[in-house]
Amino acid sequence: MSLADIIGKIMTGAFGLAFVSALLAFVYKRHAMDWDRLVRVYGRPWQTPLVERRFQNLVLYSEGRFAKSYASLLTIGLYDQGLGLRLSPIFAPFHAPIFIPYTDIQGWKQIWYVNADSVELAFSKLPDMRLIMPADQVDWIKAGTTHAPIEISDTRPAHGHWPSASYAAAIASGVMAIGLIVFLAFSGMR
Repeated sequence: MSLADIIGKIMTGAFGLAFVSALLAFVYKRHAMDWDRLVRVYGRPWQTPLVERRFQNLVLYSEGRFAKSYASLLTIGLYDQGLGLRLSPIFAPFHAPIFIPYTDIQGWKQIWYVNADSVELAFSKLPDMRLIMPADQVDWIKAGTTHAPIEISDTRPAHGHWPSASYAAAIASGVMAIGLIVFLAFSGMR
């Protein structure tokens, strides 16, 4: 192998690595667009909370856009005056920590998770943004707040959305996957 071949392979590998890195950065940055809206209003460097809970779940959506799930990537920090949320920088880069005052949060019970009760949280400064959390996480937050507890309503407001399209898509993709498996199993038996 000549020196030119070696240099050519190194340059090809470097170009491929740069291309894949740029593509991943683009995908992760695009995934963080809705979170960036939260950061512009509620962004604050992470400070040591009074109490924190790691590996929690969160679904973020804004009206007219697809929901983004952050399963087991969330750290929740409770402070005297508000709620801190931080995503894992390894699995969710470009997602800076946020701090939301308790007085800016309103919530209501919702049906988002198939296997758990959930609560949808809205914010006074970003009314079209929503965070959906399992009800037990919100119960933990409420139990840890004494200054300004978050009120959770049993009734759904007029602007709330049920995730029926997401459920329909999940059921349709599950049915298609099962159908494909059955088809492949029976076609291999012939």
